[in-house]
Amino acid sequence: MQRYLPGYAVDPRLTLRMLLNQTSGLPDYAQFAAASGWVKGVPKAVVLDAIVKAPALFAPGTAYAYSNSNYFMLAAVIEAAGKTSYADYLSRHIFQPLELQHTAYAPPPEAQTALPYTTTRPLVAGTQGLAAGIVPDPSLFFGASALWSTGADLATWNAALLGGAVVPPALLATALTPPAAVPVFQNGASTSYAMGWIRGSVDGHPLAWHNGKTYAYTAFNGILPDNGYSLSILANVDLQEETPLLALAQGMVQAICKAPGMAC
Repeated sequence: MQRYLPGYAVDPRLTLRMLLNQTSGLPDYAQFAAASGWVKGVPKAVVLDAIVKAPALFAPGTAYAYSNSNYFMLAAVIEAAGKTSYADYLSRHIFQPLELQHTAYAPPPEAQTALPYTTTRPLVAGTQGLAAGIVPDPSLFFGASALWSTGADLATWNAALLGGAVVPPALLATALTPPAAVPVFQNGASTSYAMGWIRGSVDGHPLAWHNGKTYAYTAFNGILPDNGYSLSILANVDLQEETPLLALAQGMVQAICKAPGMAC
């Protein structure tokens, strides 16, 4: 890690795999007290410095704990290794080659987006119980969250990923495999988190999925590696659920697979 981020006091024990597996022990910068002041924009160096200076949750590689800091730091590594901005790297190596014409790092024009809403702020008249949501500057989430996309583009992405157009099948299999013998922090259970994917099952099929939530949007993306199916759900409100959209996605898969003529 120090090779890519020499200007920061990064723990020399940290590896890229630990960041991908969420086993780094880095605390979640999105929960830092200062984060509320970064909504309108924050220099990358400020966040990285705060991350590396904060006390670690545990020794690197010894446990699992989800932290947005891992993906913020990974995006910084991509910039250092690729010698370009994170946004440009995504555009050149993923969005353009896969023809994801409605996927971007920066917010598209407001007329092309679903208006953001939130359930956690005072209600506004005329919004059916929802208040206007906040869309923070992209620098706040950086590599941790908040890409803009559509259901159709996510379906294209999932098909390309499962078809070997993004990474070789063997590498995808590695990315879908949780690390062995790594307990959940303060829990002790085995982790089901792989590299950006949580492993589960639905109706006898393996399910790899991830969801996410910003201040005004919620998303779910899942793939069924054994049959090539995928499911993406996007909502323009910050749903207050423990695992947002997972139960809905599981129910949809079950209903679709049981429909006449479907071969799941």
